[in-house]
Order: sequence, then structure tokens, then C-alpha cells
Amino acid sequence: MVRREPRPSAPDRPPFHRLLPLEDPIASKSMAKKFERHRQPWTPSEIAKLHLMVGKGLSLKAIAQSLTRSEESVKTRARIDKLNISKMR
Repeated sequence: MVRREPRPSAPDRPPFHRLLPLEDPIASKSMAKKFERHRQPWTPSEIAKLHLMVGKGLSLKAIAQSLTRSEESVKTRARIDKLNISKMR
């Protein structure tokens, strides 16, 4: 077995971890937000607001952010109430 010495780092290049920014703006936007209201029942006022927003033709993402619920939760509730959320094109 041959032992190899570690390669010396190039003096003109900093280590790789110094090349990365502290916060990646793309990753921070695409990461899912945590919802504190996990598995909370829908209130009548939230349901009314959902019906109003779907009637106005807002996107799923906009409705979910406004109601502070996940997109999946909004989709499920809309399916229960037989609402069609318009697709943004």
C-alpha cells in the first residue's frame, strides 16, 4: 500500500468553501416554508375566503400564502368543496 501525501492547495485560489456565498438566493426562494398550523381544522371564515379567492381566479400559491396554509392543504380543501383553482399560464 502506497501512502500519498495530501496535495498542497494552490496559493492563488482560496479554498472551495470560501467561494460560495453565505446565502444562496435561489435556494432560499425555492425551499418550502414551514407552517406552524400543521393539521389545523378549517374555520368558516377561511373557507369563505377560499371561495372568494377562487372566484377571483387567484393562483394556488397566492391563495395558500394568503391563508397561511400549504398549497397541498388548499388543494385538498378546494377538492372537498368542488372548487376549480385556475392554473397560471
